[in-house]
Amino acid sequence: MRGRVATFVGLIVFSIPARGRAQDDRFVLERTACLGSCPVYTVEINRKGIVTFTGKAYVLKRNATRQLEPTAFRSLISYLDRNGFFNLKSTYLPGQPGCTHGMTDAASATLSVFEGRRTKSVSFYYGCLGESADINPDSAVKTVAKGLFPPALHDISLLADFAIHVDSMAGTDEWAPVPGGPRTKPLHNYVFIGREREKLRSKPAFLSNTNFEGVQITYPWAELERARGEYDFSTIRDDLALLEANNKRLWVQLSDVSFSNARTNVPEYLTTDSAYHGGVARQYSVQGDKDSTAKPAGYIARRWDPAVQAQFQKLLFALGKEFDGK
Repeated sequence: MRGRVATFVGLIVFSIPARGRAQDDRFVLERTACLGSCPVYTVEINRKGIVTFTGKAYVLKRNATRQLEPTAFRSLISYLDRNGFFNLKSTYLPGQPGCTHGMTDAASATLSVFEGRRTKSVSFYYGCLGESADINPDSAVKTVAKGLFPPALHDISLLADFAIHVDSMAGTDEWAPVPGGPRTKPLHNYVFIGREREKLRSKPAFLSNTNFEGVQITYPWAELERARGEYDFSTIRDDLALLEANNKRLWVQLSDVSFSNARTNVPEYLTTDSAYHGGVARQYSVQGDKDSTAKPAGYIARRWDPAVQAQFQKLLFALGKEFDGK
């Protein structure tokens, strides 16, 4: 009797993580806030060439999409490969090597690639000035503002170029002004003099300079509200009158922060009335992200405290009532 052989065929099914699936391939650029009107948004280009834009602040649109050529994603990956994106560190942020010194309040950006099982995410700060403590901050700020970086910041310069390349490919400028990219609206140049408002009178040369539209001046909350609900806007009125007489505009910057341990910039009643829970919180300066180096560095209003928020909102309403449109 001839024997029979039974053959069992098994089917093995592998579950591939979502990140490894081709349909999830995408490139994401995220820009964060600065002290000013830097656009805050996320723009994504997926493997099918679909662009998805999500605006968060200082943008022309909140949500938008468009269709690029299906080859756009592959072209972008090839561009990043050729220029060394996948060899860069994951972070270039303040306090880290290459960014020991920097200007404050600049924007940052994160570029992320998800391609099959290969992923890469790099975050960098536009305010990095390098390692040297001898760098001229005024000159450096002007240079960085133009999208240029010193040789020591080669990687950050490269990342800034990558971000512009992505924005250009995605057509982001239609939905948000792109830093370093083409602009669809005119620039508005203001001279920043901080709390040194006396310079309006002692160094008035810029008043006749047509390149400047106006001046940005910092007014501490404590000087605008002498007592609870008693507002004194005389300094703003005086400065505005002088500027208007010279066909200039005034950008009012309110300050509730001090960088001195000797003073706060909030009204005294906030710090003495228990209803405001102290009114301020102490700030600290930390070197190299090491808590052991923390040193007191002034005070900031308790912005998260509803009682303090309510008083600040009243100040804004009072300012709006007097200066709205001016």
